[in-house]
Amino acid sequence: MDEQKAALVLRHIDKIPSLSPTVSKIIQVANSPTSSANDLNKVISLDPVLAAKVLRLVNSAYFGFSDKVTSTVRAIVVLGLNTIKNLALSTAALETMAMKGQSAINMDEFWKHLLGSGVTAKLIARKMMIPKDLLEDYFLAGLMHDMGKIVLNRLNPEGYKKVIDISKAKGLNLTHAEGVIFGINHAEIGGILGKKW
Repeated sequence: MDEQKAALVLRHIDKIPSLSPTVSKIIQVANSPTSSANDLNKVISLDPVLAAKVLRLVNSAYFGFSDKVTSTVRAIVVLGLNTIKNLALSTAALETMAMKGQSAINMDEFWKHLLGSGVTAKLIARKMMIPKDLLEDYFLAGLMHDMGKIVLNRLNPEGYKKVIDISKAKGLNLTHAEGVIFGINHAEIGGILGKKW
C-alpha cells in the first residue's frame, strides 16, 4: 500500500456521511426477534424512495416471482426481514455514495452485478449447508463486496477510468491496478467502510 496515496483516499472516506437514521432503524427492527413484517414496513414506508427501490429490486429478474409484488409488506413476507434489511442497507449505501455527473462505472450494470453476487453467495452458502439463519449474511456480503470501487470512482472518476483501462489493456487484476493508481484497493476500502458503518 502506497501510504501517501492511501492517505488521500482515507481522508475522503472520513467525509462520506454515515448511513441514514432510517437504515439504522431498519437494521434494529429486522434484528429484533419480536419484529413482524408490519413493523419493518412502518419503518421502510417513512422513506418512499427506499420503499420504491426495494419493490423494484424484489420485482427484478433475480428473484423470479411470477406475480408482481406491489407492496412492501408482501415483499417482506415473501423475502423475509433479513433479505429486505440487506437490500435496504445496500441501497442506502449506494445512495450515500452516489455521485452526479462523470463516472467511470455504469451504475445500473454495477447494481446488477452486486445483486447477482448477493444471490450467488447465498446459493453457494446454501449448497455448503450453512445454517439458514446465516444465509442472509452471505447475501449481504455479495451485495457489499465491491463498495470500495464506488469510493475510488467518487474520489477520482478519471483515475478510476485509468484503473479500468490499465486492467483491460495489460490484463492486470483490478485490485493491482487500483493499488498502482490509488495506493489502496477496493477490498481494503470495503473493510474500512464496514468498520465505519
